[in-house]
Amino acid sequence: MEKGKIVALCIVVDKVGSAPRDVGAMMAVTSDGEKIGTIGGYETEEPIINMVMNSIKKGEYTAKRLVINFGTNTSSPGEEVLTGHICGGKFTVLITFLLPIEKLMIVGSGNVARALGSLAAAVGMKSMCIDDNLDSLREVEKLGIEAISDDNIENALHKAFSMVNEADSIVIAHGDIDNDYLALREAIKTKAQYIGVLAGKRKVSEFIKKLREDGVSEASLVGRVFMPAGLDIGSDDPREIAVSIIAEIIRKKKGVKDWGMHLDLINRIAGRDVI
Repeated sequence: MEKGKIVALCIVVDKVGSAPRDVGAMMAVTSDGEKIGTIGGYETEEPIINMVMNSIKKGEYTAKRLVINFGTNTSSPGEEVLTGHICGGKFTVLITFLLPIEKLMIVGSGNVARALGSLAAAVGMKSMCIDDNLDSLREVEKLGIEAISDDNIENALHKAFSMVNEADSIVIAHGDIDNDYLALREAIKTKAQYIGVLAGKRKVSEFIKKLREDGVSEASLVGRVFMPAGLDIGSDDPREIAVSIIAEIIRKKKGVKDWGMHLDLINRIAGRDVI
């Protein structure tokens, strides 16, 4: 976790009949697929590891339960995997996620960026502002927000985005349309679980058009890139906008899928909910 990895702790919490491990057996799986410990061998552990990696890919870190069934006829609530074994037992695995300190990378250092940085700190995130405007970044640093700067915005982005891991988020709020698009294009290449762009619908349409021209598929953006960023709470003040964006980041991390409350524009364009 000190290296920014997410760790899933997989614990046997219930056992019925004959099964490989007893209650309390544990296995850890890291975000790069490394397995530490065992709770039953390949056929037992493969569906557990698949569930872990799928959750990390989606950026959803709520606790999950998975029943591994070794041929017993009793039914179990929730998700269940039937193995090829005939020992007749089953066990339930609780999967919980341990996250490193989440970083919020904010491209820009204006009013919304400053409000975001301050609010992110209040909910336990480490916020950083990236900009080529050194005067503006000095004001950001007075608020206790880390600044990443360079005379060349592209260099600043590369410096910042090289630190982004699966638990982290990126919000693009620079204001210059060329810099915002450059940041979006580079953000997509990172492992960030959430990428938000401060934008109106016209800007969103232009960005999607440019992404298509650059060979980026819409399907790769669905559920990960949010344009315009933030839940629709009628916000217009920078602090209100910051609240809406932080709420959206938390909502995605918790795996909330009430798209009736908020359906991001990319989901509508793609015409399906794949999350």
